[in-house]
Amino acid sequence: MILGFLFGGVLGMGLSVLRERLTPQFRGPEDVELLMGPQLLVAIPDFSFLMKGQHQFPISMMQKRRLGGTEGSQLQVTGAERPQGSLQNGDRCRERFVAKVFPHSMAAEQYRVAAARLQLLNTNSRASVVAVTSAIKGEGKTTTVINLGYTLARDFGKRVLLLDCDFVCPELKHFSETPITYGLADCCRGDIPVEEAMTSFTDIPCWIMPEGRIGPGSTELLKTGPLERVLAQLREKFDYILLNAPPILPVATMNVLERHTDLLLLVVRANLTSQDVVKRAVRSLRASNPIHVVLNCVPMNGLPNYMVEYSRLEDRTLV
Repeated sequence: MILGFLFGGVLGMGLSVLRERLTPQFRGPEDVELLMGPQLLVAIPDFSFLMKGQHQFPISMMQKRRLGGTEGSQLQVTGAERPQGSLQNGDRCRERFVAKVFPHSMAAEQYRVAAARLQLLNTNSRASVVAVTSAIKGEGKTTTVINLGYTLARDFGKRVLLLDCDFVCPELKHFSETPITYGLADCCRGDIPVEEAMTSFTDIPCWIMPEGRIGPGSTELLKTGPLERVLAQLREKFDYILLNAPPILPVATMNVLERHTDLLLLVVRANLTSQDVVKRAVRSLRASNPIHVVLNCVPMNGLPNYMVEYSRLEDRTLV
């Protein structure tokens, strides 16, 4: 029995080391810092367990909200009334909207940390265009956009626009409180003014502009002058414009979008994306500004002890 126990332990350790060597992944913040230097913006803990047993999600109805911009350039965005608790894609969106559903959770606090650090990175007085992307699909970039943008508006009072530039897998429209027909593609074609292509949350100065009416060749709209024209109009209305950009490796869109951005956030999912894939994605970009990493879905045992301990103390205080 002793020999079997020792053999099993050695074999398990050997397989773990072999797996780590063959497919190195980002398991915690220190892995990002070792590979990419001090460019880690924040580590977001895995919050998928929070929604277990939760069925209620109160969201107030839409109403008119005035956007304060430069003098003479104010606009109104109007949304139709919808019953409370109705996002466009129900439970699937509620599970990802941790900043609104669980504002006192550790994950929501880390989005506040990310929002605070993002403002420190913005050294310009003008509006900041931030592209949020990932190496491959499924790493949580849309979840990062909605929670980070919502936090910037609610906790820091910033006027924020969430702009969906992913024409292949657009998802931001599902987080809106009211359906909207038009979006970015329509504005780029010149068919629709920007005021009619966005919808707002009721309680905070945060707007969503979905992808709009897309069809064959719509992605070409992001590679031409109209996108720059639309962004120039939006810069006059908002403090932050967060671009929900497509992943880097599957398509070439991100190589074009980075020319129009001031900051670039790369979302990496812990224990999923290999380090080689992330390095290949970073090498494919030509960004002049540093790339800041959002490490997503970090398990509790992968977080620094000071984060876990402080969260426990905060939980006791709230109780």
